[in-house]
Amino acid sequence: MSNIEWILIIITIFLVILLFRYIQLKKQIRNLADQVNELNSGNSQQMLDISLIDKDLERLAGILNQYNIRQRQAVAGVLRNEEYLKESVANISHDLRTPLPI
Repeated sequence: MSNIEWILIIITIFLVILLFRYIQLKKQIRNLADQVNELNSGNSQQMLDISLIDKDLERLAGILNQYNIRQRQAVAGVLRNEEYLKESVANISHDLRTPLPI
């Protein structure tokens, strides 16, 4: 075999490996997008899967998980504040209806 044939074989192998890697990354991005979509629609309470092949995608999933945790904490805080406000209004209402002793 000539040098050109060897170079073509090496380039072909390299391109096949590159194509395989590209397909893997696309599959992981699609999977991550589906998981985020499930979280946004409220159909899932699970954290995003961060056992990914690509380190950058793994980092992105970790950041999205942190954002999700902060969002849940913010919603819980709002619900606590609403409950406190309801209790305060009920107490004030009770105090206004209760006659003062003379």
